[in-house]
Amino acid sequence: MRNVLLTLFITSVSPALAQQFVVDGNGGPTAHFTDITAAVAAVPDGSTLLVRAGVYAPVLIANKGITILCDAGVTANSGPSNGPFLEVRDTQPHAPVAVFNLHRAVTQFTSSVGGISIRNATGPVTIDGAGQIYAMPESKVALTIQDSTQVSIRRIQLTGSPGVRVENTQVVFESCDLRGRWGATTFFASPAQLGILAIDSELQLVHSSASRVGDAAHQQSAAHDGRRKPRIARRQ
Repeated sequence: MRNVLLTLFITSVSPALAQQFVVDGNGGPTAHFTDITAAVAAVPDGSTLLVRAGVYAPVLIANKGITILCDAGVTANSGPSNGPFLEVRDTQPHAPVAVFNLHRAVTQFTSSVGGISIRNATGPVTIDGAGQIYAMPESKVALTIQDSTQVSIRRIQLTGSPGVRVENTQVVFESCDLRGRWGATTFFASPAQLGILAIDSELQLVHSSASRVGDAAHQQSAAHDGRRKPRIARRQ
């Protein structure tokens, strides 16, 4: 990855110009689909899904450009073995992904919740939480991003151990609050205390806060594998 600060240009998506499909878990009269992941797999690249209120299975977006616009009250369950409730992976440069206002379903078992995962996304990915709060139990990461080049995370509070883990990634956090599980007082805090744990990555924090940004993995292994410290830019 080039050793430069990140400037992201997220491709805007105009739902009015895209094919639109309705997802309604209750099977309402206007519904084309009752499951979000099934709809993502079936519709053409560049489509827009209008998701009605309800509880849905975990959402997987793989190798597809899509916009998902969720009504208030749309939630998704965590995946098997506490896997992510939202996973985006293997996207292409020409196929932007945007997800708006998808909530994680509430469960009485706090240890059985998953976060958000973005992997190998070579096209623009935008996740807009619309002010949501995701607090993960001990030892779990709220958001993981790996090997992705144009990620934008907006309007979301993430708390985990650490709150966010990014590796080989370029990402902008806008109007976000990123927290470690127990907070941190020094740069050399344990990974669980970090708001962001970044490895070989470039980040921008725009109108965002992080309890602490660190590179614990870099500190432990730089002498062995050549990893470099993350590049971080803050804008208020």
